Amino acid sequence: MKIIYKIFPVLAVMLLTNIFVACDDDDDNGTGLGDNPLVIESSASDIILTAEKANETAVTFTWNTGNDRGEGTTLTYNFKMDIADNNFQSSIPKEKMGEGVFTKSYTHEELNDMLLDRWKIKAGEATGMEAKIIADVNNSSIYLKPEVAVVPFTVKTYVTPPKPLYLVGSATTAGMDPAKGVLIDETINGRLYSWKGNLKKGEFKLIQSQDNMLPSFNKGDGEFDIVERVDESEPDNMFPVEKDGLYGMYFSRKDMTFIYKYMPYENVLMVGSCTPAGWTITNSTPMDWSPSAPTLFTYTGWLYAGEIKLPLVKSDGSWEIPYLMPPVNGTTITGEWQEMMYVPEGNPDNKWVIPSDQAGNYILTVDTEAMKIKFEKQ
Repeated sequence: MKIIYKIFPVLAVMLLTNIFVACDDDDDNGTGLGDNPLVIESSASDIILTAEKANETAVTFTWNTGNDRGEGTTLTYNFKMDIADNNFQSSIPKEKMGEGVFTKSYTHEELNDMLLDRWKIKAGEATGMEAKIIADVNNSSIYLKPEVAVVPFTVKTYVTPPKPLYLVGSATTAGMDPAKGVLIDETINGRLYSWKGNLKKGEFKLIQSQDNMLPSFNKGDGEFDIVERVDESEPDNMFPVEKDGLYGMYFSRKDMTFIYKYMPYENVLMVGSCTPAGWTITNSTPMDWSPSAPTLFTYTGWLYAGEIKLPLVKSDGSWEIPYLMPPVNGTTITGEWQEMMYVPEGNPDNKWVIPSDQAGNYILTVDTEAMKIKFEKQ
């Protein structure tokens, strides 16, 4: 009995060790599995992307079959890619490869777009990357950790030449004179555009040159559908503007996604004892504006316990400015959407309250169209 009693703790430790190992599904480098370790290779270690080769293959990853994991088992291969030294925390979604597929390729344009859009790498910059292949084990009666292989490489993105766009139409100051077209901000050359400014009741379209009304981007069949017009015989439908005022605009030329909306307020700021500015009105903290959601403003960061209200303009010291406030003073935040109202000169002086036990990191979202606010603690 003494011998059995002494073995039990050892077994317990072994079982617990197996349980903890099983929790991590991607960290086996193949050691101890056999004589044929899983290896992934890149067709190039230093990749220079070019716009001229947009549709040509820039890189191909290849890998071998993983080790045999026992009778009746099969392997499924999954591909990941991320910027280097990030432990694949911002990886592209894991891609399950088809049966018998042992390669993965990207064109110059695909890889360039991914670097610019997903990882926000600046055009013309080089960055370290890693690709990973994961061999998951199927049909095993017990859990077997996947075999994993990683390959490093570097990629240099290319700079796309500018492709300016201009607003024309009765809703704009240009009218139908292309030479007076209103230039839109080109946030990523040839790809993403944004604009915030005043439009009159009327209509507009986007043109690609101040010398000619063609080619242009015009209204499609749906509310925000946008189509490229290259010939006079094609419909010259324009986007309607129902009333004078401030508008926000977003256009992805790559995805042909177009959004424009009336904006009740150009800016939203924060002031109060729970904000970084405290009660210093001249230092009110600006909230972030996203062109793709023109009526939304957000703040991500620390909020202290205390009070908060939202100025709509940068103050030179006066408190008699317009605000967004709760309908009732001392409204406690809930984590859900809550009502807010426009107060032209700060009277009544209503504030939201973050309780003493609720200080922390927040995502604060203000919807100026629905006139609602949400405090989401992270």
